[in-house]
Amino acid sequence: GLESYRLEKLAELKEDSKKVGLIIGGIALVLLIITLITKMWLILILVAIAGIVFLIRRSSKKKKILIGIKNGLIKKLVTTANESFNYEPERFIPKDLFKKSKIIRSFNTYSGEDFFSGTINNIPIQFSEITVQVKNDKRTTTVFKGPFFVVQFPQTFAGETTVVHDYLEKNLGGLGRALQKMNLSRLQNNLIKIDNKVFEEYFAVYTKNEPEARKILSDNLCSLLISEREKHGKVYFSFNNNNFYFGIDNRRDIFHVNVDSHISENSLRKHYDEFVDYINLILTIYSMIEENMQSLDFSTNNIPQKDNTPPPKEDDYNKVKF
Repeated sequence: GLESYRLEKLAELKEDSKKVGLIIGGIALVLLIITLITKMWLILILVAIAGIVFLIRRSSKKKKILIGIKNGLIKKLVTTANESFNYEPERFIPKDLFKKSKIIRSFNTYSGEDFFSGTINNIPIQFSEITVQVKNDKRTTTVFKGPFFVVQFPQTFAGETTVVHDYLEKNLGGLGRALQKMNLSRLQNNLIKIDNKVFEEYFAVYTKNEPEARKILSDNLCSLLISEREKHGKVYFSFNNNNFYFGIDNRRDIFHVNVDSHISENSLRKHYDEFVDYINLILTIYSMIEENMQSLDFSTNNIPQKDNTPPPKEDDYNKVKF
């Protein structure tokens, strides 16, 4: 099993580290003695480099063990919940696709891990953890870290709408709202006000199609976004072309696996429940958008019917709803 694999690989790593450490340590000791005798301090630098190489090598081997565990652990849990889903621990949502969401218009570095993709109820869904950073005056600031979802919709949205974290109006009141309207990165979009006091406190909404934005951002969807904001921290939502995007800036590793920790039933259930919760949240948002789109003057002939096929066999887990 995975626990046997983890213990076996850690034992191999420990033995390998011991051998390499003894070799490097012996060489380092000899070089250190030579340095003290000859006062050739360049040799001391070589000792430091050897130590760094040892640590990098050990870290690389440990990462390979982690990927092996994730491929066995999380992939099995994901396919238990839904056989169509694929999991790739070292991939993440492509940067170009994230840019299309327009939730963060300017950034310097983009990275991620734990990429999930598949189709549930005829709905193509993909998500991963991503980290987005901005560099200013030699200072790096993380502006987003958490799960980011891309969901394909069967219809094309008439405009584009972005719901982002509101920090200006909350802190500066009317002046903040004036500055929001002047947001240079969103000049082509109109800032609109939603008739929900809590929603307005948390979010700023920019759109190119106000009627569509107001229909889709219904009371139920606004309430859901408020709930997720209060539960997780900052959340982002947008839709354009035929995709909608949802991000939770919760600043944590969403599917954390510790190579040095025992793989228990509780850890398995935690990862399983988290995956299921994310999928059910996205399907809820999808159904709300679908319902609100049907109230607009759009054809709904190509909206997929919900698949009533029972979910895949769940072993001992019974939380799947989709």
